[in-house]
Amino acid sequence: MSLTRIDRNQVSYFFDPKMPPVATAEVGDRVVFHTRDCFNDELLKETDLATSIDMSRMNPCTGPLSVKGASAGSVLAVRIEDIRLRDWGVLTLIPKEGVLDEYVSGPVTRIVRIRQDAGFVEFAENIRLGLRPHVGTIGTTPAMRYPTGRTGNHGGNMDIRFAGPGTTLYFPVFV
Repeated sequence: MSLTRIDRNQVSYFFDPKMPPVATAEVGDRVVFHTRDCFNDELLKETDLATSIDMSRMNPCTGPLSVKGASAGSVLAVRIEDIRLRDWGVLTLIPKEGVLDEYVSGPVTRIVRIRQDAGFVEFAENIRLGLRPHVGTIGTTPAMRYPTGRTGNHGGNMDIRFAGPGTTLYFPVFV
């Protein structure tokens, strides 16, 4: 069993069967994906607003990775062993987006401290929120080009809070 690392600068904004893999692994190998956040690491301070970034570069996926032996019609099991976060995160509100859409009059960006070893996010003084790291966008390549920000039967932008360390995800293989 070998270890493969994929750099955070090797990203794609589409699941695309024509895109060559940046790395190859054997079934059972361990792979470390160095990632960017869903905003492509473009929001670095609270004056940076989501309404001013290139939305076509949302949810960048590190890779793609080819898995030897995986073929169309098979199922790929992906075990998430660990997720290590940077020490800060970004939250945004965008007018007419999300569950608070009617209450948001203008864009807002909030930078929060992440205390991963302590298990919380420091939202504000005396306000701590429990931390549950998860993979936001993950999947296999479908038979046709598909944006990473969308969800489909291949996976995609899932944002499932339970898709974290210790979880095994199963994906159909299309190509």
